Amino acid sequence: MPDDFDWYLLIGDSTALPAIGRRLEELRAGVPVKTVVLVADAADAQAIETGAEWTPHWIVRVEGQDEAVALRQALAGQPLPAGDGFVWIAAEAGVARAVRGLIVDELGHPREWTKAAGYWRRGVAAAHTRIED
Repeated sequence: MPDDFDWYLLIGDSTALPAIGRRLEELRAGVPVKTVVLVADAADAQAIETGAEWTPHWIVRVEGQDEAVALRQALAGQPLPAGDGFVWIAAEAGVARAVRGLIVDELGHPREWTKAAGYWRRGVAAAHTRIED
């Protein structure tokens, strides 16, 4: 992930937590970074050491609620910060695609500064999808 942006937004489900943790640890001191992570239980929220100015937002999964809807609701209505930012998304492929649509198509964030990946696909073993459409 490039380290020359004004701010960062990292979005994912619990499968993305190791990568989010690594990215938080690697970002330069003082850079603003917000995470929005969907977890199964409030106890899954983690403390991560970082020099970045980190604002975590943990969303607890509600039984029967669509994960894409949960993440989109958490992000909707929140304007992106001023300046040049990088958005990184990792979750189930359909969820990552839906969230990327919100970020790029609805919030108007530049496509080239948004990276999304499906870390897994419902019903498919060992699937990883890079989302570029």
